[in-house]
Amino acid sequence: MDRIFSKPFVDALEGHIDAVEVLAKQAGSKSTVASGSWDGAVYVHNLSQQTHLDQLPQAHKGKVTGPCFTDESRLLSCGVEQNRNLWKIGCSIDHQRSLFLFATASTLVQIWDETKSAPISNVTFPTSSETIYSVCFNQSKTSILASVGPDRTFTLYHIQTGKAERQVVMQMRANALLWSPTFPTSILLASEDHKLYTFNIRHLDLPSMIYKGHVAAVMSCKWSPTGTKFVSGGWDRTVRMWQTEQGHAPEVYHTKRMQRVLSTLFTNDARFVLSSSDDGNVCIWKGKASEKLGIVTAREHTAIEYRSSLVDWWTKKKRDLPKPPSATLETISEKDTPPNTPIRPGQHVTVQFDSVSGKAPTLQIRFSALNMPSPVEIAKSIKYGRDQPGIAHSQKSSYYANSVMTRQTEPPLSSPSVGLLPQNFADASPTRIKHTSDPLAWQC
Repeated sequence: MDRIFSKPFVDALEGHIDAVEVLAKQAGSKSTVASGSWDGAVYVHNLSQQTHLDQLPQAHKGKVTGPCFTDESRLLSCGVEQNRNLWKIGCSIDHQRSLFLFATASTLVQIWDETKSAPISNVTFPTSSETIYSVCFNQSKTSILASVGPDRTFTLYHIQTGKAERQVVMQMRANALLWSPTFPTSILLASEDHKLYTFNIRHLDLPSMIYKGHVAAVMSCKWSPTGTKFVSGGWDRTVRMWQTEQGHAPEVYHTKRMQRVLSTLFTNDARFVLSSSDDGNVCIWKGKASEKLGIVTAREHTAIEYRSSLVDWWTKKKRDLPKPPSATLETISEKDTPPNTPIRPGQHVTVQFDSVSGKAPTLQIRFSALNMPSPVEIAKSIKYGRDQPGIAHSQKSSYYANSVMTRQTEPPLSSPSVGLLPQNFADASPTRIKHTSDPLAWQC
């Protein structure tokens, strides 16, 4: 039902004339977002009013590669032009949460102070010489920094020691990374192999979870503030919403005009998702596709919560389904079975008897009733052709024989039927059971 009534698209923020590659949100605001494009322009948007708070059309001479808010009134950005006056040359930028420090990345990872015009330290891996795509500070352990580059490396730095601590070489390069807001040791990577990975930095040998769904390179990934889900965008022109504990079947957002998605972002209240793409638009999506926007009365809010709780209850409820039949059937023999032994459903019974001092072939019958007579009593009834005292026939019983047995087709005899056999085999008598040329076949 949620998919039937879902309308995830809200609006598009216009203004850029080229592909919008990077997005950044203000830490203390739910509606302030900055975007940077390939034409060198930086725009600051207000999502609630859908207007521009500030416009910097000539912020850079080339592509903007990373805006970042420092506080409520200041914005940092970096580009690809040769300008060292205000913005640092680099491919990525990230600001530390508590201090006045920020990091930029190009061929080196440099740590800057807002009050100084030169970097205070350079941190890099000794054998690395490639341009670094993205850097990100850990939100809890603010001295830990992570980066990814085109040489397929994922590197962890410690800014207090000023050196790289660990480096992992992946099968294909990662395009973006982000630390989990609720688990400080968990980090999310968007990879070129159409997948997303979460790693625990204490155990970097294997990823803790792999998310599959994209059909092209994943270019961006962002956690929600709650840490229970995240959003990703890629070159398959889709925005996908993932649950943290589920590695498949995400929610897919797409429009006809939307081109390759370069950046995605969650708002601080986790109600909306932003995406930027090659078509020059910044799209606003609902965090929950079927959520109703606008003023919601108390009665409507109660009804929505009640329906949501019902869905959660039925999703988690264990359904009572019939158990499948056992794959293996127990086989017993009449020689090893005492008289009047009850037969359980699903048992294979092997009956062996002599006919006029001659050995007969083996017949396997599967009984479906609990009160069927024992194989010994069945063999005696077939051999002597009379009812045995103390044995009652179950009307619910039936048997299943293999294909070498044929059912009775002649009219029944006037003699009383054998009471302990099923109805479709009741007219058989020892005088009418005979051998055939096939030693494994019987005729009735």
